[in-house]
Formats: sequence, C-alpha cells, structure tokens
Amino acid sequence: MAVIASSSIQQALYTTEVVTTFDHNFWSLAEGKVVPHGIYDLQYNRGYLNLGISKDTSEFACESIKLWWVNYGKFIYPQADSILIKCDGGGSNNSNHHFKSDLQKLVDEAPNRN
Repeated sequence: MAVIASSSIQQALYTTEVVTTFDHNFWSLAEGKVVPHGIYDLQYNRGYLNLGISKDTSEFACESIKLWWVNYGKFIYPQADSILIKCDGGGSNNSNHHFKSDLQKLVDEAPNRN
C-alpha cells in the first residue's frame, strides 16, 4: 500500500495500485519539500521517522531525537538514565561542531536523574 500526501491541501491518496513518481528530486517540479530523519531502535527492531519541512540541520536531527524520547523512548525504556546514539556521520548529524553543540544542548535540557 502506498500513501501519498500533500500538506498544502491536507489530503492523502491510499492505493494498492501502482503510482508513477520521479526517481530523483527535481526542485523545479516541486511544490514543497520533506526532510526525513530516521531513528532505528535495535532493541525493539523498530524505526521512527520524523518528517520536517525546513532543512536537514543539526537542530532538526536533535529535535528528532528529542521527539523520539518524549513520544516513545521514555515509555519503552522507563528505567533508562542514559541512551546510546550512534550516528551515520552524514548530512545533519555529521561530526561537525554544530551537531556536537546541538546534541550537548539536548543533553543539558534533560532533567537530572540523580
């Protein structure tokens, strides 16, 4: 089943039929853009996908991690006092100063569990 949606008109197409799409991004043909950021939970073999409409930035990557924790992580790992994050090092979560700085801000805003 495919789901195709346009946020500008708030409609979706649910179909089991073949839908023809482009295999590359052509900005000249776009009405907007969606930026995905995925998180995979090895323990539960589940993926979480956050879709944004701005840019693939380190702030967006860190916000995705925060949303995963707030909406899922703290419920399925209620005893956790830390989490291990392994990043692929490309795009928004590359090993630059911005990602490290934004990740530290995320850590600093977490409640102290001592």
